[in-house]
Amino acid sequence: MAAFEMFEAIQARDWEAAGALVAGDAVIVWPGTGERFVGERYLAMNRDYPEGWDIEVVDQYEGDNSEVIRARVRHGDHVFWCVGFYDVTDDVIIGGVEHWIEEGADQPPRWRAPYSE
Repeated sequence: MAAFEMFEAIQARDWEAAGALVAGDAVIVWPGTGERFVGERYLAMNRDYPEGWDIEVVDQYEGDNSEVIRARVRHGDHVFWCVGFYDVTDDVIIGGVEHWIEEGADQPPRWRAPYSE
């Protein structure tokens, strides 16, 4: 699984291995912030992220030409979640969409209180 292997390589700070799994023209989109990262810039952004983070892949799913990853990223006192949907050809990521949230950062609306535990 290219996406799982990419997350593992990023966790290991093995940028060469991660780079071999992402096509040079791959576009990774973050809808939450409106950012688009292309190829090496996606890897450079991850490489330059302030150090101290730890990635744990919690779930992974593989289809014919697609993969889904759910990952927990701990960074200091913060926990972030990523759900990434990736298009894969010949074991290389050619595109994707990553949804990132910080655990506990959003407050639920009051109207849902009776339904939640």
